[in-house]
Order: sequence, then C-alpha cells, then structure tokens
Amino acid sequence: MTTTHEAHQSHAHHADSHSHGQAAQGHNRIATIANGLFNQNADWATFFREILGKDGIVAKSYPTPESLEAFKVTDEYAEIERQFNALRSKKGAAAAVTEPTKVITVRMPKCMHEYLIDEAEKHNTSMNSLCISRLLKVLDQPATDGQTGQSAKPAAHGQPAAHGQAEASSHSHSHSSSPSSHGTTDKSNW
Repeated sequence: MTTTHEAHQSHAHHADSHSHGQAAQGHNRIATIANGLFNQNADWATFFREILGKDGIVAKSYPTPESLEAFKVTDEYAEIERQFNALRSKKGAAAAVTEPTKVITVRMPKCMHEYLIDEAEKHNTSMNSLCISRLLKVLDQPATDGQTGQSAKPAAHGQPAAHGQAEASSHSHSHSSSPSSHGTTDKSNW
C-alpha cells in the first residue's frame, strides 16, 4: 500500500519531470526562432529586439529572474549568444541596422574615458561599439555575491554620482538610420 508521503513524492516527481519537459520545449522554440532570424541574416538590433530584448521571446518565456537565470546556462542560450555576436561582428553590421537609435550621455572620470579610448584603439573599433559590447556583457552576467542585478539608485539630475559610479542620463534624441531622413546617417561609430 502506498503511503500518503510516497504518493506526494511520486506526484512531485511527475510534476518536476513535466516542468522540465515544458522548459525543454520552450528552449527549443526559442532556438528555432533565433535560428530562423540568424539564417535570414537579420541585423543584430532586430535579432536582439526579437530574441533578447525587453519584449523579446526570451523575456516573455522566462518572466522571472530565476527562470531567466536557469535558461542562461543552457546550450540553447549559448548558441543564441554566439549567433548574436556573429551578427554584431559582421563587416557592415552597423550600417545594416534599420532601427532608430537613442543617445545617452555618460559621465565618468577622465581616467576612465582615456582608458576606453585606448581600449577601442587596441581593438580597432569605435568607443561606441566597445561600450555597447561591454554593456551587453555586464548585463548578461548573473548577479553574484548577493547582488540583485539591479543598479544603484541614480543620482538626481545635476548631482554627482556616488563615488566610483559613472552617471548616465538618457536624452530624447532620436537618430534615424533611414537614408531618407536628414540625408545620410553616419553609423561608423556603432
């Protein structure tokens, strides 16, 4: 005769197996969509928006921080990162982006600015491209040592940022990458 405890354990095991099966289906669905965009040679911004962006399929499929972190350790996620990086590294990738751009201002110590200029030159890239790459890398790393993954409260506009923190402010400047608006658009800094 099965005890209540054994029945509960059996049910919990079945539910756990079912949730793992659903997760695998979710991983496969996301990988299929990412492969389709990658094979269509989507520009990297479109790939990011549709797959990894705030309204992308990954965010919709894994709405909790725990579920997202669990997905980020899968082979499917590693392949998505590889595809994204391959799209970003293509020659002319910046010029292929059709999405409007936004401008932010980042306040930082002069020594950090000089360091970024040097890094960009060493990697034969623009500072903008280097900064985007670094932001994506930092944002993709899981929080550790008790970090929540949330940024510190920003300083009030016009006030210095906390010691050791760079301050960023978003501006409403939009730059269209469409050739029909304002003549040509220089994307060499992407």
